[in-house]
Parts: sequence; structure tokens; C-alpha cells
Amino acid sequence: MANEAVTYRCYANDQGHIEPQKMGGFDGSCWGCTYYMSRGSGVLDCTCAQGGGTRRATYQLETVVYVKNGFLTCYGYTSFECPSENENIPF
Repeated sequence: MANEAVTYRCYANDQGHIEPQKMGGFDGSCWGCTYYMSRGSGVLDCTCAQGGGTRRATYQLETVVYVKNGFLTCYGYTSFECPSENENIPF
């Protein structure tokens, strides 16, 4: 799903906490993610690795991800122009 590609490239897993990070790639250590609305804001809710265990982690999407011309966007990349992990990134 294109929207997942954006969020995976906008966040990182920091000791079991979802944190904003350009090209964070948290999908390697967070899974089972869902998106839902809470009090008018989009929320990302996942299970993330933490040390030797796991924890439930949530993050309010609007602090990093926003809509631009109908596509989810973060750090200047939209869902249709996100580079893959193996591409040379010019920044």
C-alpha cells in the first residue's frame, strides 16, 4: 500500500517508540500496524521490538505526515515518489 510506504520512510523504532525520522525504515522492527482516527487526528498503532521483547507503540501522524495534492507526504516525498531503500538518495 502506498500510504504504508510513506509512513515506513517517515518513522523509526527507537527502543520500542515510534519516532519521526527521514527514511526511518521502522518496518524492520515494527509490525501489525493499523491506522485509525482519534479526536480528529490520524494515529499509527503498531507492535514494535523493544530490547528482548515487544511493546505497543502509537504516534500521531499529522506531526510529520500531511496530505499534498491528495497523497500522503513527509520530508518532501509523497507516496508516489518515495525512493526504495536501495536507491541513492541525494540529501
